[in-house]
Amino acid sequence: MVALAGCSTKVEQPAQSSPKPASLESVGVKLNQIDSAVSASVQVAREMNKAGKPDKVEGELSVAAANLPKADEASVALARQRADKATSSEYEDQRKKAQAKVVEMERAWADLQKQAKLKDDQIKELQLLVDGQKKDIWTITGAGLVVIGGLVWAFASWKMGAPLLLAGAFCGALPYTIGSPAFAWTAGATLVCCSALFIWWVFDKVRDNINENEPSEEKIQNR
Repeated sequence: MVALAGCSTKVEQPAQSSPKPASLESVGVKLNQIDSAVSASVQVAREMNKAGKPDKVEGELSVAAANLPKADEASVALARQRADKATSSEYEDQRKKAQAKVVEMERAWADLQKQAKLKDDQIKELQLLVDGQKKDIWTITGAGLVVIGGLVWAFASWKMGAPLLLAGAFCGALPYTIGSPAFAWTAGATLVCCSALFIWWVFDKVRDNINENEPSEEKIQNR
């Protein structure tokens, strides 16, 4: 019992899904849903008012209010003053102004969506341009290493030129293999080849040192 009491049980917490990043389109869809819900509640509340059902009117208006932000005191005071003193013509004037604001906001929102889409397209174009320049840099670097490796092979030693040629081929193919599904296999094969070249270089170096230090037959006969 003491051992059991001293043991701490680990309670696994359920994995919480990270919220998706908000976009202008998703925010617009949610705002449209809220506006539609408010409009529907107000419409039904007016219908219930005509039908003489005040409890239903209050219920629908409470739902509409829940979908709206809290009104500031100045706006509430203005609405109360309007309800006390406004005539039918004044109400009609207020409705026209409110409808004009709605139309203006809808136009502004449409323009904002167009601007956001234009910026997204420009960002994609810039990204493609940057990716293309990166590929060009790797291609030029690879071509330069191939040329240098060929010259070294021709005028110096193939042992020095071969690694440069392989490095040039690797640089030229790198930007095209990174994004491919076979990148892992290509990287593994390249690592194996580089390791084999390194081992061969060490072996060749050690062999040359042994051959240089080993006495020749002529030296043995002269002794």
